[in-house]
Amino acid sequence: VLEEITELITKYDGNLENIWFAIDENERNKMKLFRHSIALKVNDIISQRGLKKVGTDNAVPDGKFIEFYKYTCNLIKNNNLEYVVYGHIGNSHLHFNMLPKTIKELELCRNLYRDICNYSVKLGGTISAEHGIGKYKKDFLLDMFGEVNILQMAKLKKTLDSNIILNLNNIFDKKFLTQV
Repeated sequence: VLEEITELITKYDGNLENIWFAIDENERNKMKLFRHSIALKVNDIISQRGLKKVGTDNAVPDGKFIEFYKYTCNLIKNNNLEYVVYGHIGNSHLHFNMLPKTIKELELCRNLYRDICNYSVKLGGTISAEHGIGKYKKDFLLDMFGEVNILQMAKLKKTLDSNIILNLNNIFDKKFLTQV
């Protein structure tokens, strides 16, 4: 498997000097620590800027991963934004963290986020592979599933929460709960 991965990295002009393989449990633990340290550093940088990061949580089918990766990298690079990407390549699920420096860049990042989500869905992927929907991604969920399916979800929620008091306006707007 390692030889196959090495061939793919070379085929797609990757730099083998910058690739880290976890062969045993000790190396896997080091990799996990490193990966989580990146997330903490990203949060530190964005906090120092007094802004919010815009980080994706998309996943696409394996056969669409390279296309999605290139699209997203190019989209962010072409808009001259700082970013860090890490995640779960084995699941075709990466976290692109855009690091805006100004309010104007923050708005641009949010617009690009919608483009990235739409492209992920177009490729048969998802807008959230790990971190849920919450308030921020609820519009993207509507883009992904459409109103008919959101109404079905609202119907199920209303069955379990007839007083509509739990997590109001998370996942989908209250308006969908009043329609079912």
